[in-house]
Amino acid sequence: MYSTRAHKAPGDRANPPAREFAVRLDLTDDLVRLEVRDSGDGRPEIQHADDSSCSGRGLFLVGELAAEFGVDHHVVGKTVWAAFKRPATP
Repeated sequence: MYSTRAHKAPGDRANPPAREFAVRLDLTDDLVRLEVRDSGDGRPEIQHADDSSCSGRGLFLVGELAAEFGVDHHVVGKTVWAAFKRPATP
């Protein structure tokens, strides 16, 4: 498991200052589970970005690559998670 905290630059108006996040990675015999928890109250949604968009593809890509994914809401913040199947070892 790896966890970290980050703070936004004071002039970053898109994200409030002092927003914290944590990253967790769990490995089992058949799955890799990635979790990202933050203190924001936003509701992540799959975007429908056009070819000229510079952003808006992240959750779409997660949905295409992961075996399953979801969002767990907490009293403060949320956890966005994805589970990826591990290839079978010979």
